[in-house]
Amino acid sequence: MDANTVQRVSTAPQRTQPFLSKYEILSLLGKGAFGTAHVVRRRGHKTKYCAKQIHFFTDGTSFDPRRLKMAVNEVKVLSTLTHANIVKYIGAVEEADCMWIITEYVGGGDLHKFISRHRHQGVPIERGVALSFTMQLLRALQYLHSNGVLHRDVKPANIFLNSARDAVQLGDFGLTKVLGEEASTTTVCGTPLYYAPELCASAPYTAAADMWALGCVVFEMLALRHPFDAGAREKTFANILSVKFTPPADVDPLLFGFVQRVLVRDPSQRLTAAQTINFLNGEEVSGLSLAVVNWVRAHVAEPEAQEQVLGLVRGAAAASSASRLFLVQQVLQLTGEDPQFRELLKSEFGG
Repeated sequence: MDANTVQRVSTAPQRTQPFLSKYEILSLLGKGAFGTAHVVRRRGHKTKYCAKQIHFFTDGTSFDPRRLKMAVNEVKVLSTLTHANIVKYIGAVEEADCMWIITEYVGGGDLHKFISRHRHQGVPIERGVALSFTMQLLRALQYLHSNGVLHRDVKPANIFLNSARDAVQLGDFGLTKVLGEEASTTTVCGTPLYYAPELCASAPYTAAADMWALGCVVFEMLALRHPFDAGAREKTFANILSVKFTPPADVDPLLFGFVQRVLVRDPSQRLTAAQTINFLNGEEVSGLSLAVVNWVRAHVAEPEAQEQVLGLVRGAAAASSASRLFLVQQVLQLTGEDPQFRELLKSEFGG
């Protein structure tokens, strides 16, 4: 893709009028590596919008074609998306040195600031809020992935809250990749803290990398800290590659069960967005009751051991009475004869 692509896109940014002849800037929302975001409104109107200004020049004089490519890509992709949990595209204006991308203004800040505020106050995010945000983001990713779109930069700073702070939208589509016939891609991009292991290893990756990043986001909402951040990039990557993290205290078993099922080294073993929606809705994909699955996720430390226990329970569910008793005894031995889990198994198998 090159600069000429802008003219060939049906939703091409307008060249005829500079941005400030149409819009007035009200306030600064934030600054990023490639530009700034502002609250704006059309001259003579009251409705507020978010306008992201992407600069094409790195130091005022050196043109960076990658920035133009990112801007054009974001316009092309965002203009085709319609979903309640994805920022709504309004339009774009191209100028000689930058692109302005205008989207709906949601007004509640971003999730990074929301998490930081709770961390500084020492107040955990309410379970209902975290669960609601997670479900909304899963629906956004399910929509993207079902249309062959990888976001590639899922992180709290790219998730925006409405004014009531009860709804979220996924934004910043500059790094988005639309898959064609290929099933994966190889370009390493995004934010290193949210890289999946396959990105750290510069290996091909799929939509499962977005799910890993969302797992990190949900972990942050639960623990008010990132699961793998070790300060230095090398140590952080080592934690990611070994999937080494410390579970938060007083963990919510349902949401942490999701985290454990996407922060998995093998991308083929991660839940998809659709599977996770079923999981969080209580429709456990394994066929077991959610209570049993949640207990195992919360009380059995190693993922391999969790799968072993759940495999035995699934086997017991399909076995004859005599075989079931034998398998249940194995399960109880593996779980330390826990009385609570024993009662859950009784309910699972009708006594």
